[in-house]
Amino acid sequence: MKTKAGLRKGQTLIEFTLVGIPLIFVLISIFEISRGMWVYETLAHTVREANRLAIVHGRNCHPSVTQIHNCTLTVGAVATRLKQQGTGLDPNLLELTFRVIDKADPNLNNAATAVTGTLSSLSGNATLFPPITARFYMDDISITGKYPFRSALAMFWPGAAPVRFSPVIWMSADARELIQF
Repeated sequence: MKTKAGLRKGQTLIEFTLVGIPLIFVLISIFEISRGMWVYETLAHTVREANRLAIVHGRNCHPSVTQIHNCTLTVGAVATRLKQQGTGLDPNLLELTFRVIDKADPNLNNAATAVTGTLSSLSGNATLFPPITARFYMDDISITGKYPFRSALAMFWPGAAPVRFSPVIWMSADARELIQF
């Protein structure tokens, strides 16, 4: 004959199974959502800071042809700023697009001035940004960043293969501001 203590042990195990396992899933979900928010906020902050560097870099320069060469900024210098600000972002996965948007023809987006690549590939790029052809006080500078995010939550869905992460969710951030020099 079973005693009340033996029945109590079985009841505790069943209660833990019914309450504990969903609670663990909720905690892991909170951590994954927080990690996704951290990745997005880091990406947005990084792109915003790099764009700020690009729009004000020539603030002490006169926009004449003779003075512009003393105020040059390269894509590599902006990429270095991105790398400094983007702590935790993998430079091989962060895709960037640098663009000057001509106010006279906003639909064209001045595709000739667009530079695209990963952060690690753009770090040594010596292309001037913004280019000398950009009109001062009239054009916008746009920097767009895309970063892949994979969540570990897919491991817990029924029917998922063991230790398989979810498909890539591309997080993107864009900063666009008027040239300030």
